[in-house]
Amino acid sequence: MMRSGTVFAGVMLLVGNLCLAQSTQSSQPDKGPPFPRIANCYGAKLTPQTTRDELDKLARYDLLIGGTSCDWRKADQAAAFKKNLAYLRKVNPHILVLEFSSSAPYLAKWENQEGFPADGWLLTPDGQTINGWPGSKMINLLHADVIAWMVGRSRDGVTAHAHHGTFIDCMGPHFDWWACEIATGKPYQVDADRDGKPDNKEQLDRWWKKAKLDMARQVREAIGPRGIFMGNQAGRETFDVINGILLEDYLDYVLDGKRTWRSVLDDYLYWTGTPHRPNVTTIVSSSGVEPPFDAWQLGKAEQEKLLESGRRLQQRMRFGLTTTLMGDGYFAYDLHTRWRGQHWWYAEYDAPLGYPRAAAREYPDGTWRRPFDGGLVVVNPTTVPVELQTEAPARDASSGQTGLTFTVPPQDGRILLTVPAD
Repeated sequence: MMRSGTVFAGVMLLVGNLCLAQSTQSSQPDKGPPFPRIANCYGAKLTPQTTRDELDKLARYDLLIGGTSCDWRKADQAAAFKKNLAYLRKVNPHILVLEFSSSAPYLAKWENQEGFPADGWLLTPDGQTINGWPGSKMINLLHADVIAWMVGRSRDGVTAHAHHGTFIDCMGPHFDWWACEIATGKPYQVDADRDGKPDNKEQLDRWWKKAKLDMARQVREAIGPRGIFMGNQAGRETFDVINGILLEDYLDYVLDGKRTWRSVLDDYLYWTGTPHRPNVTTIVSSSGVEPPFDAWQLGKAEQEKLLESGRRLQQRMRFGLTTTLMGDGYFAYDLHTRWRGQHWWYAEYDAPLGYPRAAAREYPDGTWRRPFDGGLVVVNPTTVPVELQTEAPARDASSGQTGLTFTVPPQDGRILLTVPAD
């Protein structure tokens, strides 16, 4: 059900002397759902057949990114889907549902390919198609009709399919080298301009960057200024046309030593400032447990064991959630890039924080903290534990511990809720 934004007035948490490093977000964000704002990434399973019990569980989320499906050619199916979507909005007036309209680099065999240009596939110099994510083929963004087809899918998602907005995957401002033959590992060359010769890497990056920007601008025009448009890892040149981005696994890169936490925070805060409102910038973190590409072929017992091993890694969840709460975006947590969207729910998600009272700030011990109506959020991006004192009793949303002294482990975080006065 919709989470409460309960506020305990009159008792504030004051932790140490303030040391200003950098303001993050306004203390008065655009009104939307209370914090924390929780998203589901690709796993909503919202269909015409979704049961009332399943809808009630989905309504706990504030943002559903993809994971919807319907046979739009059948009027009864379309009506049932729209009825379910209306029910979600009735239970949670803040919820936003985005259609996974397309992926910029590839098109999967299970997607509706009606109208896709016959010559729209990306080819090698000898005329062979290139595999993308398992079950998909790479598409050629140099083809104007391919861009037009993708824009049309985003338009339909908003204007015909009743979604609040559109989501386009893999909008990084470069050629998607990572996706080509990702599962097969087969060597490949690219001939996007169809001249029979391998294309230069730098030229491909320039072509794809321009194509994705062109597509983004056309999508914005197609869905209008009030439609919600979200991209995965989009380039900053799209800042003025989208409502925010998905920072997929950015904090996983921090935990793996491939990025600094501060660089991720800066990227995140930049994208929560996009001019189109509401902003839907989301950090999605994973457990780090890596399943095979074909995890759906595992036996049920093996699947459950795999999922449970990820669900229990709550330090990664807390690190992602408390980092997200330094700004005004949404947070999602699941198993892995290869298997997104589990409906895991944690006590921290129900923390009655309400709305922020001030911007987040850095403290001398390396932690970042942000006060909310209902308490204080602390994230510790350092590699050492930090002990902090509160001037009034607080309750740790994770452990239930109430007291004045709390330890925040390295690369972890805590939500310290205000304890109401007797």
